[in-house]
Amino acid sequence: MPRPAPAAPSSEVRRSQRTRDVAETPASPSDGRLTGSVRGARVRSAPVAWSLERRLPVLISVLVACVVGGLGFAAYRETRSAAIDRTSERLERVGRELVETAARATAVRDDALRALADEPLIRNAVAGVAATAGVAARLDAARDPSDSTLLAWQIATVAGEPRVSTGVAWAPADSAALSALTGAVIESGATRHSPFYAVGDRVHAWVATPILVGGRAVGTLAALRRVGDNAGADATIRRIVDDDARMLFTSLGSREWASPRGRPVSAPFALPATQGTAVRVQAGDDGAFAVQNTVPGTPWTVVLFQSQASVLRRPHEFLRGLVGAGLLVLAVATLGAWLLSRHVTRPLRDVTAAVASLAHGKYDRRVDVSGGGLEMATLGSTFNGMAAAIGDAHAQLAERNAELQRANAAKAQFLAMMSHELRTPLNAIGGFTELMELGLRGPVTPEQVEDLGRIRRNKDLLLSIIGDILDFTRAEAGVLTVELEPVLVAPLLGDVVSAVGRQIEAKGVRLVVSAVPANAIARADHAKMQQVVLNLLSNALKFTEPGGEVRVDTRVDGAMVYLDVRDTGPGIDADQLEAVFEPFVQADSSLTRRAGGTGLGLAIARQLATAMRGSVTVRSTVGAGSTFTLALPHAERAGVSRPPQPISSAAPQAV
Repeated sequence: MPRPAPAAPSSEVRRSQRTRDVAETPASPSDGRLTGSVRGARVRSAPVAWSLERRLPVLISVLVACVVGGLGFAAYRETRSAAIDRTSERLERVGRELVETAARATAVRDDALRALADEPLIRNAVAGVAATAGVAARLDAARDPSDSTLLAWQIATVAGEPRVSTGVAWAPADSAALSALTGAVIESGATRHSPFYAVGDRVHAWVATPILVGGRAVGTLAALRRVGDNAGADATIRRIVDDDARMLFTSLGSREWASPRGRPVSAPFALPATQGTAVRVQAGDDGAFAVQNTVPGTPWTVVLFQSQASVLRRPHEFLRGLVGAGLLVLAVATLGAWLLSRHVTRPLRDVTAAVASLAHGKYDRRVDVSGGGLEMATLGSTFNGMAAAIGDAHAQLAERNAELQRANAAKAQFLAMMSHELRTPLNAIGGFTELMELGLRGPVTPEQVEDLGRIRRNKDLLLSIIGDILDFTRAEAGVLTVELEPVLVAPLLGDVVSAVGRQIEAKGVRLVVSAVPANAIARADHAKMQQVVLNLLSNALKFTEPGGEVRVDTRVDGAMVYLDVRDTGPGIDADQLEAVFEPFVQADSSLTRRAGGTGLGLAIARQLATAMRGSVTVRSTVGAGSTFTLALPHAERAGVSRPPQPISSAAPQAV
């Protein structure tokens, strides 16, 4: 690729008056140590990791915790399930016994009531032909002296007209319950029981049976009863089931609940849907296990329940003891694992310290890992041998490095001499060629002018190749110096377009430079940035056929300024995108390639961009062209104010 023309003196004077930030990439001669660090490179620290001495106790502790926790959880679940099963079995068994007892007592009373309803005196009372006093005396005589729950009697007609009533005065609730019950008795022709209902601080219920004459109901005989005050029932239930167990009475479809003392109580929970099976219910803020059993032939239900807290009291005590034992086991296991890890990792720490010393250049360090087992002894012996080998290699590398430094100095001297010796005759060739073209040495024919032009062009090409090789050699030797300063992109592009304009016109390629943003100010070395852009344009021109287009777009994105150089050439294969930046490499390296050159232009461009804290990248599509992007820091984002002079680049320009 052709080298950029040197900057004008006036430009050098202007730049020397600005604040400069000189960023030099020094040579990095090896000092003989095995290190690959480069001055100015950012070294990433390794992620912090736990040592084996810490990790081993943690791993063993976690393993013990998982085992103990898993076994403990399984044991707790088994204990909990057994406690629930035992409680459910007791509730169901006691509930069955209670309802069987209540059923027998209810059946005895129902039989006595039906037998009384079959007596002629009771039938005559319904018909109104029996003396009221005699009927009342018979009813009083039918009452068991030990039965304190019977409150009153009533004999009524089918229409509900009372014939005989004895006992206590009735409350309105009693009358309402009796009215509903007698209708059901007449309709069914069988004995019926009313649901429990509260009257003051007591709970009542009616039992009624039909009075039959010739198989037809002519009236009803009803007995009003209250729920008895059984003071020992609660104690018995607690003794059989649990201290926290309770028994209550209610009726199907009723909201009235009664205690064994015959007192109305609030419903502790919604009545379960199942009969005879213990289920979990929600009682207030806590749960409970309850079983309900309905007395056969009645709506009366006996409910037994026990709070979930009492059911799970023993499993929770077992769990607390298990947790304490598990913590003790875990503490012992952690202490043992820590002691074991210290014993195991002590030789490893010694080897690690020796390796760190070796990394800092102390090649005479040796380790003694006696007592660490066969593996540690083998490791120590291997390390000592490696350290000895590295020490020998270090001495050899130091000697070779001195030789390389001497060779590098000789190469630099040779290149400087060759630069002068090659450029001087080539410039002389160019000068005499121009004299002959001007006819100062005598008339020349058109054919001779054309030949002289070929000589001059090849002279320029040879000078460009020599310049590329020298630039690349300087960069490789680490003596490349850059002076960073704010660079206006628009004027720089104008200078580059002027430099390549003649080549573009000669090849018949269209060059389009889009409008440059007003804030496009790069922080770079002016001459080297101009050389990079010129190399990219020359590369795009080289691979663009006549009639094609090369386009330069400038954009500012965040803290970077980007210059995109697009061409309509043949494109680059994906596996060759990075190879084109290697020295002396071209995408088409065959002997029949159409584009010439040394293959150093892109390599030099990337080296210069990297030295200016930027980059050169490429993206390409085979058959559709390539785009090379130069990215440089934005001067304003880098803390440098924008120069006062405006940039006139409002519209795209085409050549």
